[in-house]
Amino acid sequence: MPSIETLEKFAHALEVPMYQLFYDSDEPAKPDNLPKQSAAKDKTWGSSGRDSEFLEKFRRVLSKTSADDKKMLMFMAQKMAGTTRGK
Repeated sequence: MPSIETLEKFAHALEVPMYQLFYDSDEPAKPDNLPKQSAAKDKTWGSSGRDSEFLEKFRRVLSKTSADDKKMLMFMAQKMAGTTRGK
């Protein structure tokens, strides 16, 4: 199972948009018409307030993190969540 980074490299090497690795057409797939959520359900974590500020700080820190450290963080998060990722 290739990582996103590997898929990006494949697409770049083939000089095609990444979606074409999964979809056999010249145009991107059109998204399904999903029903709109009510305003009460639109409150996803990190969309506003203090959560949004925290998420922005976290994003900035992660953007400066080395690839090895990101792998370690993902490993720890997967262990904490009780999930594994197949290789």
